[in-house]
Amino acid sequence: MRLLKYLEYSPLPKEVNLFRAMTIKLNNKPKNYSDILNTIKESNNEINKVDDILRRINIELKSVYKGDLKLALCLEEGTKIDKIKIKEQYKQKLKEILYTSNSQLAKIKESIEEKSWFTIIKHKCIILLYLGEKMALKKKSMYYVSNAELLEEVKLYKLTGVCSERLGSMLLLIARNYSSKGNFAGYTWRQDMVSNAVYTCIKYLKNFNPEKSTNAFSYITQIIGNAFKLTINDEKKYGHIKNICYQSSLLNPLEKERCYMQKSIDYESIQNKVMDYKETSKKENYLWVNQD
Repeated sequence: MRLLKYLEYSPLPKEVNLFRAMTIKLNNKPKNYSDILNTIKESNNEINKVDDILRRINIELKSVYKGDLKLALCLEEGTKIDKIKIKEQYKQKLKEILYTSNSQLAKIKESIEEKSWFTIIKHKCIILLYLGEKMALKKKSMYYVSNAELLEEVKLYKLTGVCSERLGSMLLLIARNYSSKGNFAGYTWRQDMVSNAVYTCIKYLKNFNPEKSTNAFSYITQIIGNAFKLTINDEKKYGHIKNICYQSSLLNPLEKERCYMQKSIDYESIQNKVMDYKETSKKENYLWVNQD
C-alpha cells in the first residue's frame, strides 16, 4: 500500500501505476482487475503475457495444493505460504512458483513502464514542436516581411498603380515595427507617425527602380524613417505655436478671443510680443532690485 501511495505522484497513467503496484499472491477471494488490464492492453500487448502466467502457475498450484486459495494479481496483502497446511516440500515448491512468476511479472512491468514513459515523452515532444512552430509562425507573421515578397508587390504596384491589400499590410507592419525603436517609441503621436509613414511610402514607391536595386525593404525603411522625423518636427512646431498662443493669452485675455476670431494668425508677431514682454519684465525686476 505504501508503494501505491508513492506511485500516485508518478506522471504515468493511473492504470499503469496500479499495475506496477500489483504482485502475484495467494488469495481466497481475489479481486477482478480486468478493466485495468484491458485499458493497458489498448496501448501495450505485453499485458497478454500476464494471463498466460496466471493460468500456468494456477495449474502448478493444483498439483501441490487442493484448497480454495488461488494465485492472482493483488494490491492488498495475500495469504502467507507458512499458514497453509501442506507438506514442507510442497511449501518450498510453492515459494519457487511465486518467486519465478513475480520475476516474470517484474519484467512485464518494466517493459510497460518504458513504453508508457516513451509515449509521454513523445507526446510532450510533439506538443513542444507544435508550440515552437506556432510561435515561429506567429513571430514571422508579426515581425517579419520577406524582401522577395515585398519586391513582387512593389513591382505590381508600379505596373497597375493600385496598392494591394497585401502591400498595404506589409507597409503597415514595417512602419509599426520601426516605430517600436527606442528613439521613436516614447512619442505620444506614434500612431500619427505610422499613418503618415504608410501614406508617404505609397506616395513615393513609384520612384523605386527594381533594375538598379532589389532591396525594396531598405528603400521603404528609409522613407519611413524620414517620414517619422518629419512628423516629429511638425508636432514640435505645432506644440511651439500652441505654447506661444497660450503665453499671449496670459498677457492679454482679449488676445485669445481675437485669435479664435481671425482666420489667420501671425505667430511670429505674437512670439515677438511675448519675447519683448519677457525682456521688459527682466529689466523692471533688475531696476527694482537695484533700487532696494
